[in-house]
Amino acid sequence: MQKAPAYAEALLPDQGSNLDSSDPESDVLPITPSGIFRLQIYSYLLNSKSIHENIKKKPEKILLCQRQCFILTDRSTNKFFDMSPRTANQFKAIRKARKEKIMESALGLFAVKGFHSTSIANIAREAGMSKGLFYNYFENKEALIKELVMQGFTAILSVFDPNHDGKLTGNEMRFLIIELIEIIKKDIQFWRLYFSMLTQPPIYSLVQDQLMQMVEPIYAIIAEFFKQEGYAEPMSEAKLFSAMLDGITMNFVFDADHFPIDHVLDRLLSLYNLNQKE
Repeated sequence: MQKAPAYAEALLPDQGSNLDSSDPESDVLPITPSGIFRLQIYSYLLNSKSIHENIKKKPEKILLCQRQCFILTDRSTNKFFDMSPRTANQFKAIRKARKEKIMESALGLFAVKGFHSTSIANIAREAGMSKGLFYNYFENKEALIKELVMQGFTAILSVFDPNHDGKLTGNEMRFLIIELIEIIKKDIQFWRLYFSMLTQPPIYSLVQDQLMQMVEPIYAIIAEFFKQEGYAEPMSEAKLFSAMLDGITMNFVFDADHFPIDHVLDRLLSLYNLNQKE
């Protein structure tokens, strides 16, 4: 027999053990006060149509099976049905949802409490799971940090060089500026937490080398654009452009209600003659 789930509570009734279990109406009995104990749930329960119907109709009644009776509350009924076999796609979806929950919980804790003051136990508790389950998804706290940072960076890269040809046109530069702000507008709370986390020295030091490896080719592509535009110091201009864009996004994220984002974007586009599409 399989081990009984912790939520499966059962009792043996004072009478009724001689009821005909083939009768659908005998699947549900009144709750009796005696004989309460934990026992095992038989797998064939899931294949009983009458049991399914009775659980749905009377979730707080006793379920009779092989002369043993199960008390199913609303909570345990939901978990009972969750015991049915899952497909590979369902398992994949569950893993994805759990991982996202861990990352969401960790982001909020890192942003508010800081890296050193946030433990794996804190993250697991916030995510509603055991510390052991956390390790099914991340090797350690440092691995989690790196994936969180990459999550945000990947979103930013999604609007850079959209045709992936290694070159930027004026139209693509305009697209980068406008769409980057649109990404932030869609989930400004995420970006507020993200930048709060990333700007912490202990966290930035963990990902600095990885970020620089990714940023260097981006600088090179932007510098090439400015070179084609006739700038005498294209790499310096690329870094100035990046610094201005970083400053605009950070100010907008932390003061969205007051920062004049539309006016500032117009000024930036004007500075590089990007107001009009090509």
